[in-house]
Amino acid sequence: MSEHYPRYISDYGHGEISLELPGIMDTTQAFVFAFPADAGAVQGLVDTFLNAPAQGAVQYSMLGDQVFTAFLHCAHLTSNVELMGWAVDHECGLWVPLLARGGGLDRIVVWMPYIFIDWQQGMITGREALGYRKSLGSVTIPLNPDDAASFVVQTDVFPTFSDATQEVRRTLLTLERAGKLGPLPSDWTELHAAFKAIHGVWTNDLGKLEAHRWEIAVDVAKLLFEMAIPIVNLKQFRAAHDTTRACYQAIIECSIGIRKFHAGGFIKEAYLLNIADVASHQVARDLGLAVPVKADFGLWLSLDMSADTGREVWKA
Repeated sequence: MSEHYPRYISDYGHGEISLELPGIMDTTQAFVFAFPADAGAVQGLVDTFLNAPAQGAVQYSMLGDQVFTAFLHCAHLTSNVELMGWAVDHECGLWVPLLARGGGLDRIVVWMPYIFIDWQQGMITGREALGYRKSLGSVTIPLNPDDAASFVVQTDVFPTFSDATQEVRRTLLTLERAGKLGPLPSDWTELHAAFKAIHGVWTNDLGKLEAHRWEIAVDVAKLLFEMAIPIVNLKQFRAAHDTTRACYQAIIECSIGIRKFHAGGFIKEAYLLNIADVASHQVARDLGLAVPVKADFGLWLSLDMSADTGREVWKA
C-alpha cells in the first residue's frame, strides 16, 4: 500500500519533531495497575472514537470491567532508522483491553484514550504517524522499583469551560501507595512466565465473558509467540478549509514490540488512584472510575521495547 502514497518530506536536520519509525525504547521500567471500571461508560467512549468512525467495518468491544494505568520510564529512546541521538522518556497511559472483530481475524487489542508524555518528539511522532492520543505533561515515576511510593501526572488543563477560564498547569492524576513497600520480588525472569501469570490474574475477572475465553487464550498465545502488544488508534487530521471535517481519518492497528525481557513481578501492596475533576480532561467519567479507587492488582516490568509501524484497518 505504501507505494500509493507520496514520499514524506523529512525535517531531518532541520528541527525534526516527527521521527521515522520504528523507535527503540531500551532500559524501560514499567508499572501497570488494574482498576475496576464501569464497562458501559468505557464502551460508550470506544463507540464514539473507534466504532462510529468505522461504520461497522470493524467493531471493538471492551473485555471485562477493568482499565489499566501504565507508567513508563525509558532511559534510552531513539529512532532505529534515523541517526540522531537518544532521549529519556516518561509516559503515563490509560489502557483499555478490547476485542476486535473485522479487518482480519478476531483479536485482542489495547486502546489508550489518554496518554501523557514529557518528550516533544515522542508526542508528535506518536500522534502523526500512528494516531496515539498523546499530550504533553510531566510524569513523575520512581526510578527505584523498591521505592515506588507515588506516581504523579501534571498537564495543562481548563478547570471549567468559559470565556473567562485561563489554562493552568495542574496535577491531574496521582497514584499513591497506601502503606510501606518492601523490596519488590522478581517473580519472572522470562517473558512467557510473565504473560502466563498476568493472563491468569486478568482472566479470573472475565467471568461474564465465557464466550470469549477461547479467543483470549489464542490471542495470549499469539502475544507470547510474537512478543508484541497490539494497539489500536483513531488517526485523523482536521481539514484546512473546514476544521469540523477530517481530511484523513483511519483506524490504525500497530504494536509495541518487546525486544528483551529482564525481570518483573506482582506488586502486592495497596495503591490508590485519584483523578482531578476538570472540564478539559474528564478521565474518571470517560473510564467509569469512581475515584479515589483502589487498584485490583499491580505489577512491575523491566524490559527493552520498540514502537513499531502499523496498518490501516479501515480508512474513510
